[in-house]
Amino acid sequence: MKHIKKINKIRTGGQTGVDRAAMDVARKFGIPLCGWCPKNGWAEDYPFAPGLLKDYPELSETPSEGTSQRTEWNMRDADAILTIIPDRSLPSPGTDVGLTAGEILGKPMLTISGIEDVPRILEWLNSLSDGIELCIGGPRASECSMAYDTAREILFVVFNTILEAGMENYCYITLRERPDLKETAAEWFHGKFCVPSEAYLECMEAYLSEKTEYGWYLCLDGDQIVGGMGVIENDFHDRKDLYPNVCAVFTEPEYRCKGIAGHLLNMVVDDLRSKGISPVYLVTDHTGFYERYGWEFLCMVQGEGEPDMTRMYIHR
Repeated sequence: MKHIKKINKIRTGGQTGVDRAAMDVARKFGIPLCGWCPKNGWAEDYPFAPGLLKDYPELSETPSEGTSQRTEWNMRDADAILTIIPDRSLPSPGTDVGLTAGEILGKPMLTISGIEDVPRILEWLNSLSDGIELCIGGPRASECSMAYDTAREILFVVFNTILEAGMENYCYITLRERPDLKETAAEWFHGKFCVPSEAYLECMEAYLSEKTEYGWYLCLDGDQIVGGMGVIENDFHDRKDLYPNVCAVFTEPEYRCKGIAGHLLNMVVDDLRSKGISPVYLVTDHTGFYERYGWEFLCMVQGEGEPDMTRMYIHR
């Protein structure tokens, strides 16, 4: 069986519904399980000790028989949190506890409702580091009769897509790691934005010669550039005080909704922050995309030669 290297373990609390679907699908795909469950392994359908530990011994008991400690500890120990709340679900106090805990801890989180959200899940997962512990949770069966079946269908499609599409074979690099791609990258960006390739080459050469730490970042599928972006002082707008700027964000159409842009954005922010450069800015007409990766709308700016103002975002 192929290994899904993106996910090192699936973490759940073992409850009926979404938790149970996550455990069963993880086993089918050979993904190791882990997680905290209430003392004595309690779950709705396992009311007596050893409870669900009889069939899911990978889980560990909390000192408390209540469910809140179980949920909070799983949020604490997870690297990222996927919450599945199917439409027409009844209120789920346990799910609310998990969402609140995850927000307080600042964990990467995504909440979805149905099979139509699979592209969002794939994009989000591919923006995260490899080898994560992914906590999956949502309503129990008594709160949503379709929780198990909905979550199982979603997760089966997600994991199967990762394996079949080879999503995880993409290579993310800085241009300093592959300086031989300088001319190819300049031509690729030129073809997307109609900015002269010489302008890109000038910026790239400054980066490669270490005259600046404002870099260029690429996603490769084999030797083909399928996504990229750069960092420059000012992306042709009137707010010269807001710098540096991410620029030239582009993913080839057939590679979209696979998390490539999100992964590159995180890569840029992490790289610059490691060099003491923060915050970072970008201008865009898009709404709802950059917010997924920690960017916040800051203000409107006037682009050079543009009739209308455009949105400025910041990553602090």
